[in-house]
Amino acid sequence: MTKIAFKDADKWEVWAGQPRPRQGKIDELFALPRNAGAVYPADVLATFGLVQITRDPVPDGHHVVSETLGEREGLPHEYLEFAATPIGALRAGKLAALDATRRGFEEGGTVIAGTPIKTDRQTASILTAAFVTALADPGYTIRWKVADGVFTTLDAPTIVAIATAVRAHVQACFDREGELTEAIMAAGDAEALDAIDITTGWP
Repeated sequence: MTKIAFKDADKWEVWAGQPRPRQGKIDELFALPRNAGAVYPADVLATFGLVQITRDPVPDGHHVVSETLGEREGLPHEYLEFAATPIGALRAGKLAALDATRRGFEEGGTVIAGTPIKTDRQTASILTAAFVTALADPGYTIRWKVADGVFTTLDAPTIVAIATAVRAHVQACFDREGELTEAIMAAGDAEALDAIDITTGWP
């Protein structure tokens, strides 16, 4: 949430949702939404004596341990104290991001023989069931939804080919995650972790 402040005498105070007087109507208080700093432009906030608080960026590999509201060039500024984040916590964050990235590629679909095929887990489960049936019955066919309003008939050999390709796609995503996991676990510091690009090399 975007933090905003008002000046009380000579001191900036963090606005915590309390009603504020409006310019030209100082005897009347107005209630503002708690997310006013995010939804109102600066000129509107200014009519209530509110100003967005600036703060310095957090350096890579660090976290904030204290915040002190002060003033910089006449405006409210939050001065931060940083500490290096333990490598274990950085690894955990990188691994969580990697898991989400892998899932995105895993379930993002693939193209087989020029046809886009979904690869989400529900579709993979349906294909697995059809694969088993197709192996047992060479004459088996299904109606397959390619897209909204578009269906096609898949025969047993095609079902087997598609299911096999989807399984290979999914496994390739996990293989890539495994490679990147090894690199993340081997990284000795924040700089080494930052150098690992988890967005490339996917099928």
